[in-house]
Amino acid sequence: MNTLNMPIEVNIENIENGMVLAKAITSKMGQVLLGADVKLEIKHKNLFKLWGIKSITIQTSEVSENEGINQGLMLIAKQEFMKNIVWEPQSIFEKEIMEISILSIYHTLVKSK
Repeated sequence: MNTLNMPIEVNIENIENGMVLAKAITSKMGQVLLGADVKLEIKHKNLFKLWGIKSITIQTSEVSENEGINQGLMLIAKQEFMKNIVWEPQSIFEKEIMEISILSIYHTLVKSK
């Protein structure tokens, strides 16, 4: 199955290893700080904070080849969930509750499309 890359805006707090920049990060003066198509690592989060960047645009495939999940919508669901949460899950049960909640938001987003 072919995948279609869809850019999506992601809060820097939600950066994960392996995400790929869809467009370059530039300074206020237009200088390229980090080019498009760069594969991100967690360490980039600190750089973005230093540069005052709150969100970035990443590439994502419309449909995961393995699971049939719209990765763009899944990221949006995770961001929606994290906006309302002020704690980090500590136990495996809390992590499962978090995953179930994110999936619930994801399914609501899928139905609304």
